[in-house]
Amino acid sequence: MEKNDFWSEYLKWYQMWLEHTPYLSMLQNKVLSLLKEEKSFLDIGAGTGDIALAVADKVEKVTCVEPADKMREIILKKAELEQKKIICYADTWEQIGEIGTYDFVLAAHSFYTMNKLENCLLKMLQVTKQKLLIMVRKEKKVGKLYSLLKEKLLENGFSLPEAKEKPALQEIVACLDNYQPVIEIMNYDCSHYYHSLSEAAQHWSLYLNLPSTANGILEKIFDKYLSYDGEHFFYPEEIEGAFVLVEKGGEKNN
Repeated sequence: MEKNDFWSEYLKWYQMWLEHTPYLSMLQNKVLSLLKEEKSFLDIGAGTGDIALAVADKVEKVTCVEPADKMREIILKKAELEQKKIICYADTWEQIGEIGTYDFVLAAHSFYTMNKLENCLLKMLQVTKQKLLIMVRKEKKVGKLYSLLKEKLLENGFSLPEAKEKPALQEIVACLDNYQPVIEIMNYDCSHYYHSLSEAAQHWSLYLNLPSTANGILEKIFDKYLSYDGEHFFYPEEIEGAFVLVEKGGEKNN
């Protein structure tokens, strides 16, 4: 499945995750606390555009880079409803051409589908006039639920490839050797919530690229291991993440 197709299909689960975790409010609060006199804002990998929309009344220009068609449609619909002007680019960050420079650039968990981390980060620094805020995992840890599913699916004859390592804090900081980034570590709930066991099975079947024959096995696994709060099934899980703030003018050789 192409990356664009995957994220468009994954939209339902992404929105449910946003509804039940503090991710958006935490990220929005961080961005707003840093936003001072900046007049332009760029969100790389903007998702459904919630952060871009939140800052649209505080700056003169807002631009989103979001290659997933369905997510980009949501950004533009929200912007129209809220009467906010937002420019959207359909390219990936690796593919995008000249887009100018921006006072404030945000890249929150935006590196996972990028192939050349150093080049992509350098490109971000080049378009940043004042502040670049990055959000990543602190360490390259596979989630507990993924590890559990891999073990149980293997017992039932389904093998999974090793999880692709996602860029983490150490890799990001290593690419910022000429800067003095400010790093803030935080923990937050990243549990997925579902209305039914079949919904959970559909999500993970898509995420793990499994055949439909695996859905029944997944439902049995979830029936045993998911918690239930009277409304939703969920697997409690926390993530240790990091904010990395780079301010132009703070280079080591200045």
